[in-house]
Amino acid sequence: MAVTPDSSLGARSPEPLHDFAWNFAGRFLVFTGASCVTSYQVYFLMDRLGYSDDAVSGKVLVGTLAMVVATVTGSLLGGQLSDRSGRRKPYVLGSSLVMALSLALLAAAQSFGMYVVAVIVFGLGEGLYLSVDLALAAAVLPNPDESAKDMGVLNIGNALPQSLVPIAAPALLAIGGGGNYGALFLFGAIAAVLGALAVQFVRSVK
Repeated sequence: MAVTPDSSLGARSPEPLHDFAWNFAGRFLVFTGASCVTSYQVYFLMDRLGYSDDAVSGKVLVGTLAMVVATVTGSLLGGQLSDRSGRRKPYVLGSSLVMALSLALLAAAQSFGMYVVAVIVFGLGEGLYLSVDLALAAAVLPNPDESAKDMGVLNIGNALPQSLVPIAAPALLAIGGGGNYGALFLFGAIAAVLGALAVQFVRSVK
């Protein structure tokens, strides 16, 4: 008796699903690291660096502007270099590691100048990552006929960490008596490194 394919799988096959799953895992982990920065930089400036409620908004504005310029620069540079080389994974790896480095710098930062340097490094890494990982994600979608749905699933990897990091953060910040931003940012750095490694398991994209 002939064996017919499971119709519930549609046009999907194990190889595309394998690559899609690893890309999702990598994206989720990298954005976990990114959420540690975007969700807690205000509290970091107030609690560790001692800025008041009135002063912190101006400091965040300076940091945000520096980060945006760096992100745009990293995005343009990363997209051009990746397209010229025809490779995606090395740039995803490199950008994720740059983001991990920025988190490590934040973990050690004891001054506003160090904070600005860290967020500039973060912006460069994030810009490079966003430009290249999106191209990689488009290449590993399991089914071209369901690309919108699959991109929606990938978007969960961006959005979910923004809800989960605030759940985990209090336990990390409480280590050693409270205000342990070093533990929080090092947690984010480890997540970004694991995300960088996860993408290397994608087989169908160089």
